[in-house]
Amino acid sequence: MFSKSFELAVLITLFLAESKKPLLASDLAKKLNISLDFTHQILFKLKKNKIVGTIRGAKGGIYLLRDSEKIRIIEILLAIEPKWFQLKCNTRKIFSNCDDKANCDLKNFFSKVYNTVVKELEIPLASLQLSNICNITKKSLLETN
Repeated sequence: MFSKSFELAVLITLFLAESKKPLLASDLAKKLNISLDFTHQILFKLKKNKIVGTIRGAKGGIYLLRDSEKIRIIEILLAIEPKWFQLKCNTRKIFSNCDDKANCDLKNFFSKVYNTVVKELEIPLASLQLSNICNITKKSLLETN
């Protein structure tokens, strides 16, 4: 349901949350085994949405703008995928005379389904913070050792 970009954005923010100093984009790309260009695309969206910041210079890099306790997972999701669950009507493919702007029973039904799904998913995502995932990750690592 969620894209690889979103998953990687969460991992990037987790690395940044665990780091005591700013990290280089190239180091993040290596840790995640993805291209530097793809890493930059994700970081650009996170920076645009005020989740990460950058410092130039020899001791520069990327860092979280807020503590992990204050970053909600839904913020990361919306930064990476602003239209993460977009409803698109495809009835035109079936009914050639369908008007996209028409108010039909089928569209009304799927609109209600869409609103229900979005609300059900957004509630847990809105309350889940980056720090929660950091704690879960640490706990699972301790249990495996």
